[in-house]
Amino acid sequence: MSTSIINLPGIALVTGASQGIGRATALGFAVAGVSGLVLSARNKDKLEETAAKAKELATNSSFETLVVVGDISQENDIVNLIKKTVEKFGKIDYAVNNAGYIAQRFIPFASISTEELDRVSNTNARGSFLCTREEIKVMLNQPLKDVKGLTGTTASAERGCIVNVSSAAALGAMPMTGSYIPTTWSRLGMTKSAAVDHSAEGIRVNSLLAGYTVSDGFISHPDATAELGASLTNLNPMKRLATPEEIADAVIFLCSPLARYITGHGLTVDGGHSITI
Repeated sequence: MSTSIINLPGIALVTGASQGIGRATALGFAVAGVSGLVLSARNKDKLEETAAKAKELATNSSFETLVVVGDISQENDIVNLIKKTVEKFGKIDYAVNNAGYIAQRFIPFASISTEELDRVSNTNARGSFLCTREEIKVMLNQPLKDVKGLTGTTASAERGCIVNVSSAAALGAMPMTGSYIPTTWSRLGMTKSAAVDHSAEGIRVNSLLAGYTVSDGFISHPDATAELGASLTNLNPMKRLATPEEIADAVIFLCSPLARYITGHGLTVDGGHSITI
């Protein structure tokens, strides 16, 4: 059985949990002690694999999983996900909106088709917005719970926390990714807007701005080459790219009592890459 330096009792929901950062985050929650874990993505078989691995790693003896297949570009799928979560577990303590696309190909801005723009935007921007909105609706009906720091003293109270996984590209732009970059800014802006409106009600909302990560999506990108990987590695002060687990660690931190006074923030986790720009 694995152990965690952070203890997170409660119910966690992760979208895009079938692979990459989402899968690593789901497994991190299992190790951190959640009693319930909701996994959502479009691929049922991969979700079941994540659920099985989470059960192996779980540190809570009462641990249960719920797999809900869905596409966050579809509002009905989001509503169904939240409905099934509440039916089984009664609440959502931690929600991680991770599902998303990267640009389909590296192409100039003027060559991006409307279909490509809609595909990426409907998931990354609109889908994340709707997930956050529906999760907040649930959390608003939950009682405030005490949040204790490392010393054991009660420092604050909250109803739940949300992390929208985005990209360090929200700090600027990258060439040839014009359908993707606006959605990273949208996720960050939406996060700040939700935090302004609901933090006083005990709901923290933050964004995780991930740097280049050796994930399934990165590896399978049609324009991802060994030369590109070497170039990105060379530009990074740490001289390596992130692993999904390193990004997941930061997500778990934002959900933890250690981050109880952090809201509306975009936490950059990129090995220092953005400071070189």
